[in-house]
Amino acid sequence: MGASAPNTPVSHGTAAWSVREIFRKWEVLRLVYNGVLIVESLAFAIPLLWRVPIGPFILNAVLAALAANVCFLLGPAVESYVRWLGWHFRGLRHVLFAAGLLFSMYVVLLVFAPIIWAVYGLD
Repeated sequence: MGASAPNTPVSHGTAAWSVREIFRKWEVLRLVYNGVLIVESLAFAIPLLWRVPIGPFILNAVLAALAANVCFLLGPAVESYVRWLGWHFRGLRHVLFAAGLLFSMYVVLLVFAPIIWAVYGLD
């Protein structure tokens, strides 16, 4: 079986393999995604650990990590859907990954900003 031409729908027999391959490649990117978000979160969290109650802080961190990984699934889902429609854009995966990572980093900033302002009394 040869590769499908750009803008040509993928046959049903190869669609399952393509989706599996898309998700497999995204799993490698998940390591980078989680690593970047962990480093960013720790950069904000470490100075706050002795200034806020630890229980709710850890619970919120775990919930945020779960939410971030659910949001991560949008990347391979969109790429799979675009391929299912028969379109193939070179670099689509990396564009989706970069956009999702930047958005997630912004969300981390929005989550920590009010805590930082409250703890340090910044106005």
